[in-house]
Amino acid sequence: MLSGKKVVLGVAGSIAAYKMANVASMLVKQHCDVHVVLTRNGAEFITPVTFETLTKNPCLTDTFDRHDPSEIHHLTLGQTADLMLVAPASANVIGKLAAGIADGLGCGDNTKAALITRGIAEIARLGMTMGGKPETFSGLTGIGDLIVTCASMHSRNRRAGILIGQGKTMQEAMDEVKQVVEGVYSAKAAMGLAEKYGVEIPIIEQVNLVLFEGKPAAQALDELMLRDKKIEISSGWQV
Repeated sequence: MLSGKKVVLGVAGSIAAYKMANVASMLVKQHCDVHVVLTRNGAEFITPVTFETLTKNPCLTDTFDRHDPSEIHHLTLGQTADLMLVAPASANVIGKLAAGIADGLGCGDNTKAALITRGIAEIARLGMTMGGKPETFSGLTGIGDLIVTCASMHSRNRRAGILIGQGKTMQEAMDEVKQVVEGVYSAKAAMGLAEKYGVEIPIIEQVNLVLFEGKPAAQALDELMLRDKKIEISSGWQV
């Protein structure tokens, strides 16, 4: 079914980037023409050369093609691709933006533990509704990715979250970071998917309200903490 198809892999930062090398390899074995777009954060975990070796195609890591600076191939990849895969996205919102906001508010380790536990529950709920497998969310790409993104301080998304938690608006935080904060766009995209599939994602919903509707971060945190208690992970990850 996939033989001869042009597939674009979008690889963002975090430990889940390692898993995308396996995905690229499997797609190549299915005779796909695989192209990889790798973010700067992703390149901290896996090198462009790895993907170039696996796919036999250049790995795009910047606005301009490092093999030919006059070209901007990443703009046309999406127009010619038969299939696009992006990983991860929702973990960016929770693990970096939300965790950063919590840090900016001065929250402690217990709050971070709740963020990780409830965060993986809603990521799994959305992903599985869209056809994902439970094993994806219980392994390195799911809970492993979320833990490392919540713990890491080396991220522009995290810095932006801290600034927002300290009282700055989304635009003020982005202006101060002076780099693209992709978690902002991931937050809006995740919310759109949740609405489309009828899935409840309270943490990402509150992040959206803080980012786009000016809701105070402290109020968003209070509302999350006052939610009714639920089972985090039930049988088969049906959460």
